Amino acid sequence: MGTLRTRAATIAILTLGVSVAIAETGGPIPSLTGAPGEGTCSDCHGDFAQNQAGSVELMNAPPHYRGGGTYTMRLRVSSENTMGMMDRAWGFQLTAIDASGAGVGTFTRIDGQGTKIVAGGGALSSRRYIEQDGAGTRNGIAMPAGWDFSWTAPPTGSGPVTFHMVALAANGDGSEGGDWVYRSSFVMDDSSTTAVPVSWGAVKGAYR
Repeated sequence: MGTLRTRAATIAILTLGVSVAIAETGGPIPSLTGAPGEGTCSDCHGDFAQNQAGSVELMNAPPHYRGGGTYTMRLRVSSENTMGMMDRAWGFQLTAIDASGAGVGTFTRIDGQGTKIVAGGGALSSRRYIEQDGAGTRNGIAMPAGWDFSWTAPPTGSGPVTFHMVALAANGDGSEGGDWVYRSSFVMDDSSTTAVPVSWGAVKGAYR
């Protein structure tokens, strides 16, 4: 009986391991961007400190958004650590939240980019994440790797939006070891709350 229980436990562990591997091949699990309340890819790919000899950036992001406006942006990741690895692969996850931590705006996939959109769970269920899918790992390409997507801003008056992003430069051996993680964030202000600079001369002129 003990042997049967041991075998059953072993099968369950192996099955769970296969499930996790499949999930990561198809894209990371939600809520790993380093936003408040989240972990990062380093939770599994933890051999090295983050942001070593590389970076993750949000390209073409304006400093201010207009309520309801749609913006096409690109997440770009670079790493010198995998330059000599022919099987290198790339991944990412990005979310957008307001000052309260709630997810804001709407992500839209762009065909051919190899991305998907997933929802957070539990206390993070308002957040949406765009990430690479199983076809979007850019296997073997030299740095930088990138993915284009669109984001539609929330209504005017929603306040500043912070994009939290994490990216993975993997060595391509299929394991969680020997990979590098990059993390960053970008703040986009609400144009309706942006102060307009006024010169002292203009102020005096208004009272003449």
